[in-house]
Amino acid sequence: MRNDAETARDDIGGSIAPPDGHHNLFGKALLPYDVLCAVYVVLALCVLRFSGSRFHYELLRQWRFDVIFLELAGVYILIDAALIALKLRRSGTSGKLFDGIWRSSFFEKYLTAEKLIRLTKIFLWLKIVLLLYCDVKQAIPAVNSTLHDPALALMDRFLTFGFNPNKLLVDFLGGGISAGIFDKLYVLWYALKPIVLVYFAVVPPLEEHTRFFTAYFAMWIFGGLTAVLIPSLGPIYVYPEWFSKLQAPIASRLQDQLARHYYLGLIDPEHARRFIYEGIAAFPSLHVGIIALFAFFLWERSRMSGGLMFAYLAAVQIGSTLLGWHYSVDGIFGIFMAYLFYRLTRFFPSGSTRQEKNRMELTVDIDGQRS
Repeated sequence: MRNDAETARDDIGGSIAPPDGHHNLFGKALLPYDVLCAVYVVLALCVLRFSGSRFHYELLRQWRFDVIFLELAGVYILIDAALIALKLRRSGTSGKLFDGIWRSSFFEKYLTAEKLIRLTKIFLWLKIVLLLYCDVKQAIPAVNSTLHDPALALMDRFLTFGFNPNKLLVDFLGGGISAGIFDKLYVLWYALKPIVLVYFAVVPPLEEHTRFFTAYFAMWIFGGLTAVLIPSLGPIYVYPEWFSKLQAPIASRLQDQLARHYYLGLIDPEHARRFIYEGIAAFPSLHVGIIALFAFFLWERSRMSGGLMFAYLAAVQIGSTLLGWHYSVDGIFGIFMAYLFYRLTRFFPSGSTRQEKNRMELTVDIDGQRS
């Protein structure tokens, strides 16, 4: 006979162990993104050594962005803890809020050793991969100094039947309220990204969590390596005359800061200071690509949230071209990368689909008996 706590865990989304002898990719401690990130660490360190640079590990001690991640994770878990208690009470399983049944269900969902190790791993990989990506990005001039901006600008003209997308957008949207809106929407990405990351770190089942973060890390890894192979600065730095009418104070301030640090790095690379979220590389646009990846995965969970993210994707693709951060082809390639990795992760062996189906059928049977 199953006790109330076991039944409650099934009702609120607890896991059902697979039959003995049945193991799958998602039941292992080592997940695909662990392997991907470990290989990238080795490869990135080799690139940095080749360039005469190094991994600035001291940046690991900067906690400004980590505190945001941990705070958001705590908020998600607290909200879900309250929802679990309310659901148990509404179902009649538990007569009191936050009683023993609730504690058992909450512990099973969030506080097992497996769940805590998984969350810790994600936290560490996010920090290590991002810092290595930024180090490699800022070392690009020493690895490959050949810039491909003219080729990217030419490709833009080819895709738009001879028009210049950057100049066209500046002429139509480069002044007044419209430019200010796109200026603010572009940097909203920095606030939106940790919210989505924490959501997929905490909320979805293991299979979806694994698919999302494998695709997410693949974007940064392969996008960063592509930037090394095809270096570019971006239209605002190579063709500043295109943006003489643009009124975008936020973008202008950030672009000046990046340019100052970039050229200081060229003058004295050995003593140049490294910064998180810095470096200049236009192709591909991971700013656009990451939003596209968010949209694809959120669409699976909620048509509304996915639709809103697709709308934001369109705004950022326009904004990245309008503000001079990117050529339009940079964003197009970023979206292509996002869709490619999203589709590839759908071929992962399904480790929780059958369990989820069994749990849903069990819940329906129980609800039917109660009614």
